[in-house]
Amino acid sequence: MPSTSISQNNLLTECQLKYSDNNTELQKIQEFENTYDANNVIEWYIRDAFLYLDLHNRLTQLHKSYIDSLKSQKETMSELIVFHGQELTVSELQSLKDNINGRISMNSFLFTSTTSKIALRFAGNGLGRPLIESIFFEIHCPIKHYVKPFAYLNTEDKVLFSIGTIFQIDSVEKLKDQIWHVKLILCDDDNDLIPTELIDNLESNRGNASEISILINLLLSMNMINKAKRFHKMIIKHPLFNHYDKITMKNNIGTIHLSEGNYSAALKCYKQSLKINQKLMPQYFKSISSIMSNIGNVHKELSNYQESIRYYKKALRIQKHILVNNDPRLAMTLNSLGVVYMCLSNYRLSLKYHEEAKQVRVNCCPETHPDLGETFVNIGETYFSKGYFNAGQTNIEKGLEIKLKSLNNDHPSLAITYKNLGQIYDFIGNHDKVLECYKRSLNISLKSTQKDHRDLARTYKAIAHSLPSTNRELLAFNYYELAELYADKSNAEVAIKYYKRAISPQTECDKSNISPNLAIIYNTLGRFYVENDDKINAIIQFKKALEIGENCLELDDNVIRLVLRNIVKFFQNEEDYTTALEYATRLLNILQKNPTTILDDLATTYFKIGYLYYCKHDNNKAILNYQIALKFASPANPNIGELYFNLALIYDDQKDLNEALLNYKNALKFLSNDDDFLVSTYNNIGVIYFFKHNYKKAEYNYYTALQINETDNELIAITYYNIAVIEEIKKDYIFALDHYATALETMNDHQVENKDLLINIFNNMGRIYNRTSKYEDALNCYQKILNLELNSKNVSQNHEVIATTYSKLGKIYLRRCNYSSAAHSFEKALDIASKLLTSDHPHITEYRNNIALVKKRCQYE
Repeated sequence: MPSTSISQNNLLTECQLKYSDNNTELQKIQEFENTYDANNVIEWYIRDAFLYLDLHNRLTQLHKSYIDSLKSQKETMSELIVFHGQELTVSELQSLKDNINGRISMNSFLFTSTTSKIALRFAGNGLGRPLIESIFFEIHCPIKHYVKPFAYLNTEDKVLFSIGTIFQIDSVEKLKDQIWHVKLILCDDDNDLIPTELIDNLESNRGNASEISILINLLLSMNMINKAKRFHKMIIKHPLFNHYDKITMKNNIGTIHLSEGNYSAALKCYKQSLKINQKLMPQYFKSISSIMSNIGNVHKELSNYQESIRYYKKALRIQKHILVNNDPRLAMTLNSLGVVYMCLSNYRLSLKYHEEAKQVRVNCCPETHPDLGETFVNIGETYFSKGYFNAGQTNIEKGLEIKLKSLNNDHPSLAITYKNLGQIYDFIGNHDKVLECYKRSLNISLKSTQKDHRDLARTYKAIAHSLPSTNRELLAFNYYELAELYADKSNAEVAIKYYKRAISPQTECDKSNISPNLAIIYNTLGRFYVENDDKINAIIQFKKALEIGENCLELDDNVIRLVLRNIVKFFQNEEDYTTALEYATRLLNILQKNPTTILDDLATTYFKIGYLYYCKHDNNKAILNYQIALKFASPANPNIGELYFNLALIYDDQKDLNEALLNYKNALKFLSNDDDFLVSTYNNIGVIYFFKHNYKKAEYNYYTALQINETDNELIAITYYNIAVIEEIKKDYIFALDHYATALETMNDHQVENKDLLINIFNNMGRIYNRTSKYEDALNCYQKILNLELNSKNVSQNHEVIATTYSKLGKIYLRRCNYSSAAHSFEKALDIASKLLTSDHPHITEYRNNIALVKKRCQYE
């Protein structure tokens, strides 16, 4: 998407307003406006000027054109070799080793140097072992005529790579004992990730479609629904530049909704797209026919077959007039008509349209194209429905063969194909093939992110019906999986029915009722009862599972461990920490006695025990167990970050700021952007630096927390509040008020309920307004505080605070010479405080003196 001057002008206007009282910065802003272009962007990027704060706080809002320019500088050479040094965790290094010849994408700007010495200095010398490794990156960049994803920094021979740059991992080797050497190659246009023939076919079908549409449609055809959705959300924020893009975007939204099974939303989007098309581009019939075909797809999914046929035939009429005979869009519509007529049991018309679709696809598609395979499958299904099993089998097997050459092994359409082939094998009595096909269908369906629970249920039942009556254990397994399926869909009644059916054949297999599988079923049933808030039945099932586990010689420790963990979690959620500790200790004993126990399992259990002691306010035992957990934990243990975070919380509570800070920083080495504790870690580090009066580092950590916090609106408001407090200390009242207001706005927009935070914000804003002689605004803030305090559920416990607020109101009324209101406020403060405090308390004395002062002023008036 091309840049415009709009965002740059917005930036300048915003900065001029912000620095209106700072002549030095205004001169720099004017210099930027006069001299800035894409050739000197890096100098401005690293210069100590007015941009510094904005780069931390408003990067995504105002600086699009500025940052986009980082990508636009060009140089001419055959290859550039640069170097980068940094420390990685052992698991991150292992991930690089495991993906030789794979690709890695940068999720931030990457600074590199043309000098290896600088990179080696940043790599470190291996002192972080065994948890941290020193890495020296050597990056080879083939230079072509296209725009490069990097820019030169003329100072210090540095090269900056943009966010999203992709490299191929060429090798990972030891440079010397303390340092690893990783060679990366910048990916260029020749690094094709998609088969060429499919790309060529995609290009031939694009028509006037934009690159945006091409990419989203490709992602959808590859069943990458979530990626298509994320990319679309990113694109939709930017302006679309022509009518066709507007139509395409709306159409793509409909296709995403359709892929997710949200049919009403899909239909709404398609109809909006059709309306825009007919209004703005009535002459563009290709997109009109495509949208009509999509509307037909929605009606087909809703079983509105006649309506579906109506739209398909409208699309077909347009396509026959404007498209050549071998256009794949023609085949798609013919295929869709064949499918609908198949659903209506009109096999003659179904076969007719499928055969026509096959003729078109044979002429326009590669031999391995999945659409061609789908056509053979559809023809096979039609023959099967007509009773021609041999013809059905031949065509479906041919279609499956083609699809396996071009689709991922877990593509959802393969699940349907395998299931249909299984039905044919069932009819002809090939039971081994039946089970094989059904199981493959089931495995693919379970991996899909868009699971159709009805289709899964039909597959499970088909497997159960195809089993010999003697295979009770496998029958129990299928009922168990059916129960899991309905449990996922929150259909409690049906789920429980199938769980109990799973127990029945399993007990027939083992009359002693101590089968290992029974323990698993009871444990799962207990978990299901927990999810449905049936606590009594939950603990009954868990204890049944534990009893079987402890008495069954065939059962290994894994099932018992699983049951014990569920019981510990159950009592922890009930806040019965003593009982939870009992079961956690039993789990620890089992782990310690088993010589094959993985150390990470011990670490996780000690971590849990430490947390339970923390909940019981026994911090010493909590610290002891956390430290033991750290000794057993491997660098790849996913709980290390949380372990350090919990340790830091305890030291934080004990006001041991240095130990708390050390553990928070250790946590950062292991937490990723997906971890719930990352935002709190940065925020808490900011608080520690605040108490240490290191306001610069405090602000840095607060801003970092804001950048990565996308969901916790209360914490966002608290962070803005913390930043405002620092700005107030620095007497930068404009910034302080701005951040307090942002905290309030966040709370109002997201209905965050935190009265203490609200009172603190209004109190601090009132104090600033008072200091800057904006008494009306100060009065407004303190009045809001008073309303919050008087309406609090704990009014009786807040009397002293309420008295203080009345006193603050009185002082402002006094400064405004509103003596009657001032006297009233001071008298209210004295009346409330007298019920709580002794007559010689400083507050009582202060309130009496203020009342006397008001009376004295009244006399002078």
